Amino acid sequence: MGSQLNGRVGRWVESLGIDPSLAPTAAELSARFRGKPDPCRPGADPSDIEDWERRHGFRLPTGLRTWLVLSNGFYVNGPLIHPLPAIGPMVPFARMPELLIQPESWFELGNPNVETVCVDLSYHWPAPGGGHPIFTSGDDQTGSRPRVIAPSFEAWFLELLRHGGREY
Repeated sequence: MGSQLNGRVGRWVESLGIDPSLAPTAAELSARFRGKPDPCRPGADPSDIEDWERRHGFRLPTGLRTWLVLSNGFYVNGPLIHPLPAIGPMVPFARMPELLIQPESWFELGNPNVETVCVDLSYHWPAPGGGHPIFTSGDDQTGSRPRVIAPSFEAWFLELLRHGGREY
């Protein structure tokens, strides 16, 4: 398992031009994911990704597109990243008092625990290293509020890898 994950993460980092010092090393990945089932899946066909983007009217973040080609999803005790066909419009699980209408650009990225992990495909974070923000949906039953957990898919995914699959 370790070498498959290590290889895919290495190709992901290299293809995006991410500074390798920001990514966990092969030894760190092996240690953090030891004893867990392989989180990777066969990659998605790039034409399927283009079809998804045409159908939904939004382009996926480059880091997510690249990961989906390498591994169509990422599973650690649940789908941290859904396979492409399961990435869809966000379903709110918590009330957002300030929100009158949910933007159609909010998509569920994964559903690892009680809260879903989502991405806003129309907003681009202006800060250095920013991209499409990653946020949780919140959950009224547990009393958790929606919140931004990363300024981009790349920042979120690197943090997830550093922590052995903890999504936030």
